[in-house]
Amino acid sequence: ELGHVGLQCDDEAAIRRLLDDLVKRKSDYERFEQYEQSSVQSYFQYYAKLGNQQNMLQDSVRTGTYRRAIVDNPDDFRGL
Repeated sequence: ELGHVGLQCDDEAAIRRLLDDLVKRKSDYERFEQYEQSSVQSYFQYYAKLGNQQNMLQDSVRTGTYRRAIVDNPDDFRGL
């Protein structure tokens, strides 16, 4: 149940898209709740370090695979 959020708009389809996006973002956030907080923090701290990001970017197999996935599936990356 979403309840009343105090927004007013004449475009019902736009409001529906906004609400759908909010629900999706909420579920994206909640999926981290299944993990121990210290594990989530360690994960983000690890990937926040420049050296770790540099290693990932220099991994041509990894970046090539990501590139192919993006180029071959443009609909998945267009957004709303």
